[in-house]
Amino acid sequence: ANSTKVNSILQLSQDDQRTIAGLRFEFEKAWKMVELSQDKEAKSRDVIEQMKVEVSNLSKLVETGGAIALTQETSLQSVQDDIDSIQKEINLQNSQIQGLQSDYDSTVSKYDAVINRISSLKEEYEELEKQLEEQQECQKSISVEVNYKSKEMTELKNECKSNQTESEENIKRNSEIKQKTASLNQKLIE
Repeated sequence: ANSTKVNSILQLSQDDQRTIAGLRFEFEKAWKMVELSQDKEAKSRDVIEQMKVEVSNLSKLVETGGAIALTQETSLQSVQDDIDSIQKEINLQNSQIQGLQSDYDSTVSKYDAVINRISSLKEEYEELEKQLEEQQECQKSISVEVNYKSKEMTELKNECKSNQTESEENIKRNSEIKQKTASLNQKLIE
């Protein structure tokens, strides 16, 4: 019965080791996803900043371009065409910024999900570690009990052998006494 308990605890311990290894793999995989998300986030921020600077430059260019055009006495239509072209460029840049902002938000959301998953995996890992420690303690306790019972059984076997030897000697003595008694009875009868 104790060997069955020890074997089942050993099996549970091995299963826990495999589970821990699997969780470690999942944790490392999740961590790589976090790092990739952080890289994408940093790139998105850089692109957004560049776009903002470019929009600002284009806006200034529109303002100064209008003034230059008037001072250089270019045609009003040419200035209007330039302003329209720059305005389209600004609108295009703004839509690209919005797309990048959306990508950034999506990346942040994924990053948060990965962080939550990592936290969950850490808790699960810690729980499994705790269970493993408890099982190892239980296994030690059972091992001590098995050793104690084994010693006790050995002592009982030795005591049994000693009692058996003593019994055999008593039977032998009884047999000898019966023979002597029978012999003495025989002599008395004669």
